[in-house]
Amino acid sequence: MPMKREIEVHPVLHMDGDDTLHMTQRANGNWYYQRRIPTHSQPFFGNKKSIKISLRTKSVAEARVRARQLSVEHDVLFAQHETLATTTSKPKGYASNPLEVLVDVKASQAQHK
Repeated sequence: MPMKREIEVHPVLHMDGDDTLHMTQRANGNWYYQRRIPTHSQPFFGNKKSIKISLRTKSVAEARVRARQLSVEHDVLFAQHETLATTTSKPKGYASNPLEVLVDVKASQAQHK
């Protein structure tokens, strides 16, 4: 089976201040969100060292929006994992499953709107 060719897109500052951080583009034009998982968060992601998620678009503008949203969600998760790693017991209401945390974050954001 042939390997998939990928074009690595390095962070580039654009005139509008946006960047393509955490984004890669495959040879077929599809954009992906790709990010290293901090050591303290790796147990919550099956000990994976990185995350790679299809942004399901060939549009760089749409990919930026989706990547930014995923980046914010992962920032929250990683911060929670870091807090957990520095405490001896889990904070009350802490979800150890990353998907549960994302659901909790989205529900919390919806309540504040």
